[in-house]
Amino acid sequence: MVFAKEMEARGGIEPPIEILQTSALPLGDRAVKSQYKRQKQVVQSMKDFVFRSFCAMRRLFELFRRLENTRPFATAR
Repeated sequence: MVFAKEMEARGGIEPPIEILQTSALPLGDRAVKSQYKRQKQVVQSMKDFVFRSFCAMRRLFELFRRLENTRPFATAR
């Protein structure tokens, strides 16, 4: 009795059949929505940064204005 040994071909360039049979990733609408959501978050964080920077600059200008309007202490003669 001769037993035949099962032999498999080595994997080449083509992906295995199991990979070809897997379901596709949800691209399209979901990807566009997630990309839009990410862009919206980035834009919002940029707006927040600009607003905070503007407020800080305004406070600095107010401080400088107050310092310009103050007179040094008068010295006694």
